[in-house]
Amino acid sequence: MSSNLSFLLSLIFVITMMAYAGDLCQIQTIYSQIDTIAISAGKLISRNWTINDAVIELVEEDGAHIIDLNGKSYHPAEGDAFRFQIWKEYKPLAFNGESKTLRVNRSVILGYKG
Repeated sequence: MSSNLSFLLSLIFVITMMAYAGDLCQIQTIYSQIDTIAISAGKLISRNWTINDAVIELVEEDGAHIIDLNGKSYHPAEGDAFRFQIWKEYKPLAFNGESKTLRVNRSVILGYKG
């Protein structure tokens, strides 16, 4: 009887660890996805000097969101650094039931054509 009980208990631990491993894989996938989006958005921002409709559309195609991290008194000039953040919500399996926010902060040099 005790071997059956210990088997059930170990099965619960195994299932929890598999859900945890699935969460880690999914978090890495989402992070890679928003990092790739940030690179593409950074190239558009560098050429247009702002977050325009094309950048927002590019980011929102994959369910992510973009935020301008520059101050309200920011006036862009060629060669300045433009900071932005791309974020996406994730509902985990093994962690507590709250949604997690994965964020990527990036900066680009305005006017850089590379």
